[in-house]
Amino acid sequence: MRNAVINHFNPVSLRLDIGQLWENWFITERLKYNSYKEKLVSRFFWRTLAQQEVDYVEDTNGKLTAFECKWNPKAKGGVSRAFSNAYEEAETHIVHRDNAEKYLL
Repeated sequence: MRNAVINHFNPVSLRLDIGQLWENWFITERLKYNSYKEKLVSRFFWRTLAQQEVDYVEDTNGKLTAFECKWNPKAKGGVSRAFSNAYEEAETHIVHRDNAEKYLL
């Protein structure tokens, strides 16, 4: 059975699902940010058949902005190379707990 989120109150340092929680939190906050700013954006996640993915993509009048969420600021990896190759003009960002504010304020 997968880890249940409900009634799972362990400290962050002990959670096995912190990456998923971080991604969910950031996307929710980004949705609120766009709403407050009255920005009209289409929202997506992106995945290839080979399971390469980008956590969150915004399309603002044809301009793509991609966000890859990492809880750990030192985590390796970034926005999928397949995505960057397919959408060379897209702006890409790695979002972690030390820099998230700049995408939400």
